[in-house]
Amino acid sequence: MLQLKVCGINDYNTLIQLNALEPNYLGFIFYEPSPRCLTLDKTVLRNVNPSILKIGVFVNEDYLKVVEKCKLFNLQGVQLHGEESIEYLILLKSLLPDLIISKAFLIDYTFDFNQLLPYSDLVDYFLFDSKSDLYGGSGKKFNWQKLEEYNLNKPFFLSGGIEVNDLNKIKEINHPQFIGVDINSKFEIAPGIKNIELIKKFKEQLI
Repeated sequence: MLQLKVCGINDYNTLIQLNALEPNYLGFIFYEPSPRCLTLDKTVLRNVNPSILKIGVFVNEDYLKVVEKCKLFNLQGVQLHGEESIEYLILLKSLLPDLIISKAFLIDYTFDFNQLLPYSDLVDYFLFDSKSDLYGGSGKKFNWQKLEEYNLNKPFFLSGGIEVNDLNKIKEINHPQFIGVDINSKFEIAPGIKNIELIKKFKEQLI
């Protein structure tokens, strides 16, 4: 059964409705240049259904600030979307041993999955997004056949321009480490405001 992560939430009503819908993960962006950068109060996030894991998305942020945000917003995990080093991950894990850590990599046809090997023992899963000049992805897909080259023993989430019409193609991906999908811009009414009915339809058919 594939897991579902809904990312880029920055709207109270969206959060309340997703709380009832119960995806596996909710992603909150803490990268200021993003149009979806979180402005919701920390007390709102603390009331999220405990069955849903709250993930903070960070881009080259000072690791002490990441630790501060994780505690302030009661985040269970982080998604690192920049050029964070091995040493950076080690420091995070030493300060927050129970933190779920995912590392995003931007994929194009030249990408070499061997570069992920040093990270493999430090992350809980990888997230594969489309190559873009902008942090946080482009809302476009990469060629998913590229995933056949991935041979590490570490789970991954698929991201990048996923929409409801991709369900059949997603189900055709036959990779032992493929555990879930991360959806964002293709399920929005406006940046940070989600189309709940579309997400509900996607979730029901994903299972």
